[in-house]
Amino acid sequence: MASLGPGKRVANRYVLLDRLGDGGHAEVWAALDEPLDRRVALKFMHLRNFSAGEATLILRHEAQMVQRLKHPGVLPVDEPERDGWLVFLPMEYAGGGDAAQLRGASWQRVLPVLLEVANVLEHAHSRGVVHRDIKPGNILFDDTGAVRVTDFGTASRMGSTLAMSAGSPFSASPQQLRGDAASPADDVYGLGALAYDLLTRHPPFYPDFDLQRVQRESPPRPVPVQAAPAALLDLVQAMLAREPQARPNLQQVMQDLQQFISSDTNPPEMAAAPAVAVAQPVAPARSRPRRHGSLVLWLVAAAGIGGAAAWVLSSRVPERQARIAEVLLNHNADELARGALLESGEQWAEAVAHYQTVLARDASLQSARDGLARSSRRVALDNELAQYLAKPERLSDAAVRKAAQLALARGEATIPRTQRLADQLIDLKAALRKQGDKK
Repeated sequence: MASLGPGKRVANRYVLLDRLGDGGHAEVWAALDEPLDRRVALKFMHLRNFSAGEATLILRHEAQMVQRLKHPGVLPVDEPERDGWLVFLPMEYAGGGDAAQLRGASWQRVLPVLLEVANVLEHAHSRGVVHRDIKPGNILFDDTGAVRVTDFGTASRMGSTLAMSAGSPFSASPQQLRGDAASPADDVYGLGALAYDLLTRHPPFYPDFDLQRVQRESPPRPVPVQAAPAALLDLVQAMLAREPQARPNLQQVMQDLQQFISSDTNPPEMAAAPAVAVAQPVAPARSRPRRHGSLVLWLVAAAGIGGAAAWVLSSRVPERQARIAEVLLNHNADELARGALLESGEQWAEAVAHYQTVLARDASLQSARDGLARSSRRVALDNELAQYLAKPERLSDAAVRKAAQLALARGEATIPRTQRLADQLIDLKAALRKQGDKK
């Protein structure tokens, strides 16, 4: 959002400090609330995807979902505000980072966070709210380390099929992806996906995620970066069952998590970490709190890391060992995930540029090539549709009309779609019908 920057005054009250995160539909800034002399976070909607009125409705829905809840683990928000074309939601500033910093941590560190999140979800369900977007970037920590669950923009009333915005497909249950009514079982799946992500450093089905695959099968059994109880991995697997009736309910999950946490010693049957885990170091502690990018870096670990790490361990050439180890260390999960984030956030042109940079730095080459190809196809499609719509009279030509129909088919098969692409497809259909009527 080009009009935002450090020092900018918003609504004659807030002074922007620095950007905390940027995603497909919104970006979040830290700001000083001058009248109250406090630091806050402001979530600005990208109006390239919505009108100002639509953005206000989406943020008002998020605020209303939060206001139904009375739990210390829910990040407080205020009413949405407007300043000219800016539409934003003020919220509490959480200065302790997000759960992404726990990716690859020990199960002893991960489970207390999962239990706190589960407590928030249990409260939300008791008030008729299903979150439906439980992912690392939406689990924040305050300055004391306490959990703050955020981003209720995807939340729905229990039993409702209304969704004001889409969440991460990696944490969405098969039922949510189909558009079924919201159910507590969706959040059980989301909590299982969060556990899977933090223990393995990648979400379920990554990097071979496919909407149809999610409907056909359960995710592969999690392989933790650090050794974890086999019974815990069984629990995570059960939470990710395709059918909601096969998942444990949230109360059962909480009881099991508490039992693991309360154990004085590790359970006897432990699932060993993979041999490659030694080449996948957890990101080092930062000298200052990690910014709570609730809209950024929610995908992890590019494809090919495991194979490369195994090569490091087995190679007899010291120079090659050092080179591959350097790639693994310097291009960690956050760095390698950036392109996937942009792509999934529907920022395809930016994803193209990022993948080109990753390729130039020789990091996860195959994953970057694949992402570059996908994003480049989407940019080309967007441009092609724009050309047809700029001169719809050309559609009277048989060859142009056939090419436009093929482009239309490609666009309808593209997931995810930006609002711009969706509008282009509608407009192109109308233009094709209009030209057809003239014949």
